[in-house]
Amino acid sequence: MRGRSRYFILGAAVGAAAALAFAPKKGSEFRKIAVEGAKKLIESSDEILRDIKERLEDIAEEVEIVPPDEEIVISVDYESEDDEYER
Repeated sequence: MRGRSRYFILGAAVGAAAALAFAPKKGSEFRKIAVEGAKKLIESSDEILRDIKERLEDIAEEVEIVPPDEEIVISVDYESEDDEYER
């Protein structure tokens, strides 16, 4: 749930920026609002990236890759008389 709410906030910020872009405003007023919106968007995206990084670090701590002791060879003897399948 926590991750979804962050994406919702990010989407809301993008939507608000788009709405402001199409709303009739003075140029200076629009620029001020756009800069504030951009700052909020950057802050929320940084927070999302930090959250993703933390989750990936948690997963990396849980996962352990162990190489096999010997080489694994998978083969089938097609010449066997017990073979139920024909070539």
